Order: sequence, then C-alpha cells, then structure tokens
Amino acid sequence: MGIRTSVAEVLALVGDTSLDDEFVIGLIADASQWVDRNLVGACSQQTAESLEQVERYLAAHLITRGGPEGSTGPLKSSTRDVISETYDTGNVDTDAAKRFAQIAASFDPCGIVAEKWLGKLRPRALFARGYADV
Repeated sequence: MGIRTSVAEVLALVGDTSLDDEFVIGLIADASQWVDRNLVGACSQQTAESLEQVERYLAAHLITRGGPEGSTGPLKSSTRDVISETYDTGNVDTDAAKRFAQIAASFDPCGIVAEKWLGKLRPRALFARGYADV
C-alpha cells in the first residue's frame, strides 16, 4: 500500500535521535510493511486514519528500541548454570518504546497490535466450527 507517515511526524514523537534519515525511513518502511501484512483488511473497524496512527507509533517504537544495534546492545555479563545474561542497553529508553507500542495498540480496534507486539490476547468467541474475532 505504501508508507502512510513521514519522517518528520515520527521524529516529532521520538524527539532527538542520532539516527540518520535513511535509517529512520527504513524503520518506517518496516512498520508500514507490518501494518500492510497484518492489519489491512483484518477487520471492518480499521480506517485509513487508524492504520496511519498505528504505523507512526510502531515506527517510533522501533526507533526507540535502540536503532541499528537493537534494544539489547553488547553482552555485559553471562552465567551458564541457571542461565543469566545482562546486556548493556546504553541510553535506550525501553519504557518509551513500550509506551509507543501501547499507543499503537490503542489505535487498533481489532486488537492485533496488542496481541502481536504486547502479548495480549484478543477477544474471540467460539462458534460451531472454530474461533472467530468478536
């Protein structure tokens, strides 16, 4: 379908970032592709405006997860027995990233973003031959 939001709109949410515009465009394209594959036509309550908002906030979520290095960063420590690992997250604001995902989920009337990005169950009803979205 194409990208619905702009770099300026996403950066207005995120604020100052050290990422270059090309990388930000790539993350926006990733969010757009996810929206196209998972939300477009998924339920009758979706609107063009809600899809744009979901895309914008998912892109902001991806940006605040840490950029090219991801959210984890380099390994700081590791334990073998009863596996324990610690990663240097640097200045990644994981709370902001989660908030952006939660806001994206609030614009999705079908609950797909909450299910896929936040691990929440969507309401479904059991009908004669299986489950259907409510």
